[in-house]
Amino acid sequence: MDGNEFLREKEKLKDVCKKLEEEEKNLKDNLGRINVNYEKDSYVRAHLEYLGHKKILDLKNIKEKPYFARIDFKANNEEKEKIYIGKLSILDSQSQKPIIIDWRAPISNLYYDR
Repeated sequence: MDGNEFLREKEKLKDVCKKLEEEEKNLKDNLGRINVNYEKDSYVRAHLEYLGHKKILDLKNIKEKPYFARIDFKANNEEKEKIYIGKLSILDSQSQKPIIIDWRAPISNLYYDR
């Protein structure tokens, strides 16, 4: 890896960490709305709160090391895509595009099978 590539990856890591913080904030904001939206169904409300708190905890746990591998993938005549593999999948809440792919996802086999 040359110096320029290293600097690009360093910036990518900063961007990912910033996205993780944004996702955590969005989750916390959404947790406050659960009581309003699911006022009458306590089981659904409790389960959604549990999932929200679990996701927030997961985000906090991966902040220091959000991913451990990158795959450069190019299919046919398409543009090269960089896929980052980590302990869990994170989607951008705005675009729904993957930021990090879970290491157990089928596409991660590209990393393990090389």
